[in-house]
Amino acid sequence: QQFAEAKLVPEKDKEHWAVVISANTAIAMGIRVNEGSSIAFIVDEESNGDMYFAQTADGGVGLGTPSIGGGLSIAYLPDVNKPKDLDGWTGTLGGGFSVIGVDLHTNFGKDKKFFSGIRLNVSKGMEMHKIFNVKYFKGEVHISGDFSIPVWSKKLMMVMKEDI
Repeated sequence: QQFAEAKLVPEKDKEHWAVVISANTAIAMGIRVNEGSSIAFIVDEESNGDMYFAQTADGGVGLGTPSIGGGLSIAYLPDVNKPKDLDGWTGTLGGGFSVIGVDLHTNFGKDKKFFSGIRLNVSKGMEMHKIFNVKYFKGEVHISGDFSIPVWSKKLMMVMKEDI
């Protein structure tokens, strides 16, 4: 019965999202490249509450102020339904100061919403403001096209309390 009722809920009101934890490294000297890997937890209410774990290999290229470093991040992606939704290109605009940073993600596909998520990160890098003796390099700013490829995924089995 609840699944029949769920089918009556408009698509825009259904819950589907992913929380992604990533580790990556980046180098920028005008041109910026980054690489890393992510683990995602995906909830898809559209398919009766299916949940997944997935891992992706990530990379990107763009522009950025001088920086060399690595970090950990957590992202919220509101429109991810299945692991295959993590496959492909996104646009990223972000920056950081000291060890804290924020990225905004966008979709390149015309059949998707423009805003695809937000990411908070903690990173450690070389102190470029000291190396170049430029105080403005204490923070960093970047824009890039990032690509993710799912490496593996696992659908989680739901266990009802009465089944235990």
